[in-house]
Amino acid sequence: MPSITYDKEYTVRLGGVTVEVKHFGRSHTSGDSVVYFSDLKVVALSDAMTTGGQGPLIDYAGGGSALEWKTVFQEILKLDFDAAIPGNGPVLTKADVQAYAARFNTVIDRAAELVRKGTPKDQLLMQLKTDDIGWAPRIPSIDGLYAELGGR
Repeated sequence: MPSITYDKEYTVRLGGVTVEVKHFGRSHTSGDSVVYFSDLKVVALSDAMTTGGQGPLIDYAGGGSALEWKTVFQEILKLDFDAAIPGNGPVLTKADVQAYAARFNTVIDRAAELVRKGTPKDQLLMQLKTDDIGWAPRIPSIDGLYAELGGR
């Protein structure tokens, strides 16, 4: 069992090295932490970013959020890092993370626009254009996404 928990941020200092654990909000799930090694300019992203060949998985059952995930990317990109370690996949550069976040934001913005225009829930994923991006988020609960984006 964990002996230390935190809400938004926790700092560990050992041997002159500082490691910051941050929770910027919900992304894949409600509990994805980002670990920042400022001295090394490295950030470990947990499942807030994965690059295993598919788009991100918005796990609504686990507390995930497409809209908060956009904010999580904004906060990650404020950190000063050269290398990012995703939840799975190869080590990335900051430019890689920026490109991934831009694709994610584009897909979610397009989905939100479709919902705003009244696209029915059962048509949302079929009408969501992603071919120019190369992937789409994996959404096990279209109900969760549709409700989060303001659909009724």
